[in-house]
Amino acid sequence: MKFGAIVSSVYSQAAAANNILVYPNPAGTFFSLEFAEALTESVQIQLYDITGKMVYAERIQSRVSRVETSSLNNGTYLLRINTNNGIYFQKVMLVK
Repeated sequence: MKFGAIVSSVYSQAAAANNILVYPNPAGTFFSLEFAEALTESVQIQLYDITGKMVYAERIQSRVSRVETSSLNNGTYLLRINTNNGIYFQKVMLVK
């Protein structure tokens, strides 16, 4: 059996190291996502639960956005932020 793959360069790193703030964390029924500068393009955000299932997705264009989490269970989630400059990750804890 032969496997082949096309690999493209993906640059990923922690959101906080790139002046992307996620607060409050731990969060209750929402958290805010704040970029240091105004966005010049839309940004795709995705939230994954501990099993890797995507539980939330949205395309944002504001420098500061509010993400509603009231429908999600308490726990640890991984926030993925896709921009033209790279992919950034942040752990988000929900405690209601």
